Amino acid sequence: MSGIVNQAGVDSGQIGQTQTLVTAAGASGGGGGSATHTAIADGALANGDRVILQADGKVRVIAQSAGSGAETITSDNQSHSLGARWENPTIAYDPNDVSKFAIMYRVWNTGMVIRVGQITGTTISFGTDQILDSNNTNGGHYFQWHPKITNCILSTYGMDASPAGTGWTVKAGIVSGTSISWGWTETFSTSDYTSSSKFHIDCDSASSQTNKNGFVAICHSDRGGMDHYELEMACGYISDDASSGYIGSVGLIAGGPMAMGFNPRMHAVRFDPTTEGKFALFYDDPDNSNQPAVRISHVDYGEFAGWTPTISHGSNSTFDSGNSWGDRKELQWLTGGGKIICSGRKQYYPSLVIGTVGGSAPPGGSWTFTWGTILQIDSSQNPTYDIYKTSLSSTRVYAIGKTAAGTGPIIGKVIDISGTTMTAGNTSDIMTGVMGGINDGFGTFDGSSKIMVRALQGNNASDYTKFTSATIGVAGGTNLAAGNFIGISDGAYADGVTATIQLSSPSIDDAQSGLTPGSSYYVQTDGSLSTTAGTPAVLAGIALSATQLLIKG
Repeated sequence: MSGIVNQAGVDSGQIGQTQTLVTAAGASGGGGGSATHTAIADGALANGDRVILQADGKVRVIAQSAGSGAETITSDNQSHSLGARWENPTIAYDPNDVSKFAIMYRVWNTGMVIRVGQITGTTISFGTDQILDSNNTNGGHYFQWHPKITNCILSTYGMDASPAGTGWTVKAGIVSGTSISWGWTETFSTSDYTSSSKFHIDCDSASSQTNKNGFVAICHSDRGGMDHYELEMACGYISDDASSGYIGSVGLIAGGPMAMGFNPRMHAVRFDPTTEGKFALFYDDPDNSNQPAVRISHVDYGEFAGWTPTISHGSNSTFDSGNSWGDRKELQWLTGGGKIICSGRKQYYPSLVIGTVGGSAPPGGSWTFTWGTILQIDSSQNPTYDIYKTSLSSTRVYAIGKTAAGTGPIIGKVIDISGTTMTAGNTSDIMTGVMGGINDGFGTFDGSSKIMVRALQGNNASDYTKFTSATIGVAGGTNLAAGNFIGISDGAYADGVTATIQLSSPSIDDAQSGLTPGSSYYVQTDGSLSTTAGTPAVLAGIALSATQLLIKG
């Protein structure tokens, strides 16, 4: 099941430009020198602060107010039933229309289906089953709304190798209302993929070529029989209208004969939203004592239609030697790129860890990892937590999971982030009376404020699947607008004194830290810098070094 915001599963941002600043009285510079402006500080300024110019002519640090309840998750106290359906559906919001979501599951005597739903406020409604595949065989599944192609769903699933021609399939469809018109379909492996097979797929939101919208799909299966588990990967791309596509050959990542000790598990693959073709894989490596491993890879989609996509793999990095991280793993890139957060079960206890990714792509370079301290977020030996991120997820994420292996509530936890250090905050019940053991994942996030969760309220295939929603408190307003960013403070100034502000180009500020040379940085609504544009999109400048920013206008 999907769990990550935006399910988007990715961050989105419009790249824009700030308005041209007009040099006024009190400004100096030009001719290639450093341009500055002096004005009264409205509030204290620190050296390197990003500031705005107010209508009264004073300058103020960019900031975001506390908002209302952003540190909490509040249940909407509804429970809508889908009806008697098979267990473990995949659920995801449409990142381009957060009033719309979909669910993928298997219905006995019908086959593999997707149902489109809508949410208005706290009211949930559903369309009818849209059949992907009428073969009534076992098989795992996963899907994602495409972040770039409007109304497009890209699914992957497996089936028993009977009847002939079934197996591992990728299928695209275009949604209209609550109906789906199926487009490109390809079954690229006709081996046996049973109901225990685990799938994951992610779309490359940074794909830049026409009709080459990239994706990577993975599957962990026991198709080789007992003690023969394989983690496979395939990459491809689909056209801009989802009517055609191409997928390369299946590659074995890990496993094979005598890969003993575990049934198939849910591993995770996620593209870096800031870099085309770059993605991370989080899995238990059966060739290395099942240690939790993260690998950065890069896919080359080629220059022409029909070009076979090729994947270049980096080396594995492990953050917990000697410990498997459970049968369901998830990962996400934090806002701005450069960091990933992983969730799983460390010795049966749900845990999170953040890693900073550095270096460069092989063969000319190599990727490096710096891991933070592992945070255990629950004392019960329960299913893992999904991670949901907002546009400010460099400082906060939300984790959703179940509080006990038996009957208990689905809960939401606020996780605050500083660097690679996490602190668990408030905890809230979202849905109560949920059975345990068969709920491997819990919901999806609309990328703004609404989390939707589902639960199978029993241990039988005929039990009702229930849905409810929860709301994250509304973030506070910001004083940043599209045209009021003026520059960066050239020193520390007290409230009411005259401050010197380095204006847009050609000023160079040297009071920053942790920048990636050559990267463009945007001012965020809370005054921080990110390589991802926020709303409004305000370009701060280009990093010359880890501490220097060439201020742009």
